[in-house]
Amino acid sequence: MSGAPFVLTIARVAPQKGIDVLAAAAASAPGTWGLVGPGQETLTTGGALHLLGEAADVTPWLLAADVLVVPSEWEARALVVQEAMAAGTPVVARRVGGLPDLVDGVGLLVDGDDVSSYEQALAAMRELHPPPFDQHAPPIVLDASLPFVLEAPAPTPRTRKLRPEQEKARASFVAQHAGQTYEQMVLEHAYSSDRLYWLKEAYQLSWRTGRWSADEEDRATAALDKFCEHHQLSQAALDELIWHRRPDQKQLHEELWKHIALSVGTRPNYAVRMHIKSMRKDVLRGGHWTPEDVAALTSAVAELGHQWEKIGTRLGRSGNVCKHFWREQIQSRKAGPAPQGAFHPDEEEALRRTVLACCAEVGCAPDGPNLPWTLIHERLGPSPRRISVLSRKWRGMLSAERRSSDEQNARWYAPRDDHILLRRIRAQRKASAADIEFDKLASPDWQWPLDVIKKHWVVMLRKRAPPDPPASLDELLDTLARRVPSADQYKMLASGRRPGTTASR
Repeated sequence: MSGAPFVLTIARVAPQKGIDVLAAAAASAPGTWGLVGPGQETLTTGGALHLLGEAADVTPWLLAADVLVVPSEWEARALVVQEAMAAGTPVVARRVGGLPDLVDGVGLLVDGDDVSSYEQALAAMRELHPPPFDQHAPPIVLDASLPFVLEAPAPTPRTRKLRPEQEKARASFVAQHAGQTYEQMVLEHAYSSDRLYWLKEAYQLSWRTGRWSADEEDRATAALDKFCEHHQLSQAALDELIWHRRPDQKQLHEELWKHIALSVGTRPNYAVRMHIKSMRKDVLRGGHWTPEDVAALTSAVAELGHQWEKIGTRLGRSGNVCKHFWREQIQSRKAGPAPQGAFHPDEEEALRRTVLACCAEVGCAPDGPNLPWTLIHERLGPSPRRISVLSRKWRGMLSAERRSSDEQNARWYAPRDDHILLRRIRAQRKASAADIEFDKLASPDWQWPLDVIKKHWVVMLRKRAPPDPPASLDELLDTLARRVPSADQYKMLASGRRPGTTASR
């Protein structure tokens, strides 16, 4: 930024947000000014104010900004100010509503809507924080078509333990993508889940997860039709390209997924591949596994290892189907008849030791989603139970340990934990329920496992959501917050009394 600060405002376009004052200040004050938030299509032009569009996750913008400006005419307790303080980004805000309570002592307050007052505040902030204001902020390029371009990896804490050779590969892979756009990193290449995670962790990337929306489905279908029209492909030829790509079709195959991922714009290339294949899985050969099929699967595994997508393509079946059949039918049968009934304490202890040892060997968390169950199954010795049984048992053991620990409540307390869940989901500022990042909802003082949080969210939707839930996540959360009883109401309902009645003496 060469001494010129990057001044950021995160707000929707509305009269009370002071966008007109912000645009005037951007025209006269030094630095590069940017606006992130919905409703920018109603503005004819931003002038000196860069209109950066809407972002599902504003954290990367806060990390890149030198100062956050809040010119609102009124605010209660702005969540974005709290997020900026958590990111270490200085704040300049108008002295209205609840902003003084948040900013006073840690930022600068501005009186009135005079543009010069913002210039003076930025000059004062410059003295407090010499440029660049925020030393942790990586430089950005504002003309990127998607959220941001980072020229160097952002320093983030490591959440996964890697072996030295894995760490070396990760560092090399991350360094190769320095200076690339969001599209180049996420949408153009079908990286594996591990490499996607490396990019997400290093560059603070984000994308939609969970169920696809109707709009995403429509964009994907339209992209498929356009691709077929452009390359003059029939539906049969398209299915052949998707499932049984010939060596001479490699470039066309990659172009297909890149085209769809860029058209959808909200999902990584890898996720787009998996979803499109799921949409068109009816073309795969399914049904009974013949001895010839088993022999072909065994040969493919011996040659390709556990590259299930390639194995599925060779056999004309889904990769997940091949993986499940290999693990549950072939491997389990080789080990002999599996034990039945409840687990013996010795079995539980053996499972615990093996899971911990294998996780330490491959560098993953024992309570994570992707445990090396094939390796665990092999290490357990003769006659182990099926992988699906072992996986369910391990999750049950983890849940039991959490329930019995002093750090975690023994059971989900409906009124309190339901409201905590709603507040934490609202704090993520997501557009729809499909965008909720459940793995980020837990905290040291609220240590419920991921499966428990998801379960109670589904239960809450089933019991409390209206038959036709609103499309907006904020409206849905408002409805649920009204319908989830308070602690006092919950006690009444549990005792058999209805709210509004008094107990008989």
